[in-house]
Amino acid sequence: MHLQLLDLDDSLTAQSSLHDAAPWDSVRTLDLRDLGPRLRLWSRAKTIGLLRQRLSEAGDLPGPCITLMGSGDFHHLTTLLMARARQPFTLIHFDNHPVDLVRDGFDAALGEFVLPYDDVRRPSSPEEAAAAFFFTVPGPKMVWQFGELGYDISIVQNGRVGNKPILWNYYQNANRRKLYDVYRSLIALKKIEPVFENPTTYTQQLVGAAKSIHLANANTSVTVIGNFDVNITTIDPAFQATGKWYNYLSGDSITVSNVNAQISLQPGEYAVYTNRRIRRTVLATRAEQANVLRLSAAPNPAQGSTTLYYELPTGGPVQLTVRNVLGQSVLTLPATREAAGPHTRELPLGQLAAGVYIVQFRADTNQQILRLVVE
Repeated sequence: MHLQLLDLDDSLTAQSSLHDAAPWDSVRTLDLRDLGPRLRLWSRAKTIGLLRQRLSEAGDLPGPCITLMGSGDFHHLTTLLMARARQPFTLIHFDNHPVDLVRDGFDAALGEFVLPYDDVRRPSSPEEAAAAFFFTVPGPKMVWQFGELGYDISIVQNGRVGNKPILWNYYQNANRRKLYDVYRSLIALKKIEPVFENPTTYTQQLVGAAKSIHLANANTSVTVIGNFDVNITTIDPAFQATGKWYNYLSGDSITVSNVNAQISLQPGEYAVYTNRRIRRTVLATRAEQANVLRLSAAPNPAQGSTTLYYELPTGGPVQLTVRNVLGQSVLTLPATREAAGPHTRELPLGQLAAGVYIVQFRADTNQQILRLVVE
């Protein structure tokens, strides 16, 4: 077996262990560092032509060969390398970037494609596990435009940074739709449950493949566990208390008598446990949110005070918070329990400086926001 190193940025030649990893018949290094900067991330046809010429001049090694090309910044060169193959080959992709560029080449070259760990078609999706840990960490979150839909259009379509069409047929793909629904449910959990906004305790254990997050307030405790390995592993869940715990996403429950009893997790398996049953839900659309509580304020713009008008579909706890444009809480009214039906409530504004504010109104599991201008 021969080893070929495509030296594009010194990342491979700096790893001397590659030479000693096996009794290679030979090790060949092609010095391509002069092309590296022009090939990184993307490249023009002229530069690709120069690389093709250099590979042709070097010729093929006599016998089986492993070719390593280093940093994932150059994975778009995979198709060029596969086009040079003269017999069946194995393509191993170690990167966590989109795999569409190598899938297409695999289909054409009839090679064997080893699915990367981030492939959404796995029975236990690591994307779901990552979302469970991403959304349950307190604080605001930003989601990549198409991350929720599992976007799968080639990165080069309409230019690398150009607009891409939305694949609405993802709703007909069971695995893609499942990932989408998990995102929606986790976003709803985070936005509706106060424990994620202002936990009294928060700890995380993110070292190693078995990871966990724990957070709690006076009413709710949450334990998140996940296996980010490619092998089965066990984890100490370290539940905050014994008793009944509920899997928010699956609806199942377990009875915990030993908070440190090991739990076995399949590759990519995860769970979001809460110490009280929380019905899995999704946020209403903007139109539905606008109508569900019929929240309005008059006058708006206002000075000194304004009156809020709202309607509760069911009776329950009501919480009202005013935030500035940075999302910081500047005014919170005492929580109350109110019956179903129409209500009014005065909102004092005397302590607020002139500006734009967001009124956040929560009634049981419903939430609505309102833009308020203070003069």
